[in-house]
Amino acid sequence: MGHFSRTLSELRAGAGWRTAYAFYHRNGGRRTFPFTYAYYAKIERGGGLPRPEWVPRLLTLLRIPPNAESQRKLLLSYLKDLIGKDELFETLVGPLLRPHAPERPEKKVIKRLLSGQAYHVSIEQFRTLLSSRAAYWAFNCVVNNHKPLRREELSEALGVGAGELGTALGRLLAAKLVRRTASGKILSSLATRYCVFPRGYAGYEADLKKLKAFNADPPGERCKAVLDAGVTIRASAADVAGLEVALRETLESASASSVYETGEDTAMFIIDARIRRAFPF
Repeated sequence: MGHFSRTLSELRAGAGWRTAYAFYHRNGGRRTFPFTYAYYAKIERGGGLPRPEWVPRLLTLLRIPPNAESQRKLLLSYLKDLIGKDELFETLVGPLLRPHAPERPEKKVIKRLLSGQAYHVSIEQFRTLLSSRAAYWAFNCVVNNHKPLRREELSEALGVGAGELGTALGRLLAAKLVRRTASGKILSSLATRYCVFPRGYAGYEADLKKLKAFNADPPGERCKAVLDAGVTIRASAADVAGLEVALRETLESASASSVYETGEDTAMFIIDARIRRAFPF
């Protein structure tokens, strides 16, 4: 709270009303305003918000119409207080405030490809593939292959024993994330599909920690960094939101570049994108 009260006080003073009392009473008081002076004073102190339908009345009663920028500032400050949290405001309203750039043709193609191939993993399936490191990586190996894989191939690739792999595959089979051929090989109908994991459900944060831990520590001892770079900057939330969009587009482009056949230089790559808000400054 407080964004709207400060902006309203600034506009009122800028329109020539030296005090809130004068603004209220010289405009007719209770005969004009849909609330008492005590309530208006409370609004200017940041103790409450007027109803949405009362805001245009306040703008009219300033008598000197605010320009487009000051009116925009008042309405945005109202929305900020109504939503309550600056981060949530940026998430909900921020994208509407940025200039709309036409979508690039190649971006449209990638979106169409990914949406056409998307498979939305259920919460139960997601938790199954997170049930162990072996289950998570076995799923990734199988879903990134056209051909059925022998258990021995998976065991060697993941560096896990037959017993651990068998437990993991049993869970994946029960969740219908993979299936077994007549010869006993493992494959998935989700191969070549763009698997979209669930988000925001009860318990999601704990599951997300597991996912990050598995990606940070893949099986075996052969994982090495190809690129490890970062930057610390001071910037506006709006500008960083634009960077977030660019990073998401990069990840989508990477997903569209997946291959599903073994090649002489193919490997499983982990591509991360992370933006963290450290502290206000």
